[in-house]
Amino acid sequence: MRLIATIMMCLAAAAQADFIADEVNVQTASGRLSIEDSGDGFSQVLVLGPHRFGFGGEFQYINVIDQHGSLYLVELMSGGNACAAVYAWLHTEDPPRVTENLGNCAYQSEVLSDAETVTVIVPARLAADGRIAYIYDGKTVEEVVLGQVSANVGRDPMDWVGRGPFELLADADWRADFVALMGEDDYAGVGEIMAMSSGMETQGEWLVGAGSNPRVTGETRGVLALHLTDGRILVAVRESDGSIQGWGDLDREMPPMMERLIDGS
Repeated sequence: MRLIATIMMCLAAAAQADFIADEVNVQTASGRLSIEDSGDGFSQVLVLGPHRFGFGGEFQYINVIDQHGSLYLVELMSGGNACAAVYAWLHTEDPPRVTENLGNCAYQSEVLSDAETVTVIVPARLAADGRIAYIYDGKTVEEVVLGQVSANVGRDPMDWVGRGPFELLADADWRADFVALMGEDDYAGVGEIMAMSSGMETQGEWLVGAGSNPRVTGETRGVLALHLTDGRILVAVRESDGSIQGWGDLDREMPPMMERLIDGS
């Protein structure tokens, strides 16, 4: 996830907070659908005719973003940085009800439906997992790891300028390179560390980016670098205790960002 992209998504979400999508029919079998303030000075409630759904009073913004027949997809946002959004399905037939909350705090990327289920797909928190599907059959929600897909960016490092190392680690087209360099376990671990990452930039002959995940891995930080011409990949991680793990040939030249991480500066 690019930090810049995440910030822009948060700003966009805030600008659109408290809305019902144009394609959603607000006239339902159980009454008119609307969103109101709860009266507690913070949260909102979803109103459906005489029925009110407050979702525990935890969410500052409630949006209705999709409809599949009598099922409406509700987006729930706390308004802070810790969790972008979670979701719930609203049954609008009489008597109306809502499902348990679903999601992993990432914004949904796709919503699918068939004759028996509706599915919300979100980016996984682990780069190695790619995407997560939350499949609802009208009774229960099942969480399924879908795996990675190609980002369709390509193999030229310059095409990744401005994108985050998490995106690179989550790209199916690059998985084999990182697994060959680090092994499956360390590849998954580095992807977790890089969950919040800045846009990659060029430094001399390198494309380089940094990432961290303070909510999960504390002060552990990582830097990933791709050489622009010879194909080398370098990865270095500074653990919370100051110890360094590295992958690739770190005895040769490296970009300044990685040098500073290793030196602790």
